[in-house]
Amino acid sequence: MQLTLKPETKAEFFWDIFVTACEGGINYWASFERYHHSHGEAPDHEGFFAKILDTEEVKRYEIHRATIQNGLKAILSGKVNLRSDIKSSIALASIETDAGYIDADGADCIVQAGLFGHVIYS
Repeated sequence: MQLTLKPETKAEFFWDIFVTACEGGINYWASFERYHHSHGEAPDHEGFFAKILDTEEVKRYEIHRATIQNGLKAILSGKVNLRSDIKSSIALASIETDAGYIDADGADCIVQAGLFGHVIYS
């Protein structure tokens, strides 16, 4: 069964996954060179990004909304194989449009799928 993102998915959903990945999901394979988010009461859901250094490959990448969207699409379409529990939580989050179902492991997989097209680190 393939799932897709709802066209009306709000930017906050992607922002929440981004924060989960940056605050704990990818820290075991990446270090941050720059991390941009809004300093006001409401985050800038459209303009967030992080510049990271892959400490294993010593390569630089940028994570932004499109990275999160591409990772979600690759996972939901079945192009990226994941443990069933992680895929289920990502699918449920997408159906409910609630990133609260996605933990740090899931957010890490979304970022990796968005950057690399598959999960390299686990």
